[in-house]
Amino acid sequence: MNLARTGICATACRARPDRLADGNIDKRTRTLQRFYDVNAFRLLANGGVDRRVGNSGRNILTSEGVNNHDLQVFTDFRIREGHNLEFRWENFNAFNHTQWGAAGTNLEAPAQ
Repeated sequence: MNLARTGICATACRARPDRLADGNIDKRTRTLQRFYDVNAFRLLANGGVDRRVGNSGRNILTSEGVNNHDLQVFTDFRIREGHNLEFRWENFNAFNHTQWGAAGTNLEAPAQ
């Protein structure tokens, strides 16, 4: 978003919309096609006609968290003086939980 020093958009004020409602949908009713409520936002007129930036703040939409669990078990066995045997077992993403990317939040170009 290009802003002039006076706080008015220089080229386009569509980067920050007006927030009309929460925008977050309950986790139980979210789908891939409707992850956020796009009707909770209103785009401003292009080119700074409204002479202001939208009232929507930063980081207002919540997304799924990261569920990544790494496990590690190890022990040392002493063979004799100066010689040790180490047993190590490591498991990355132990529960094989898929990590999806964040949902698209650009109202001008929604993700397909």
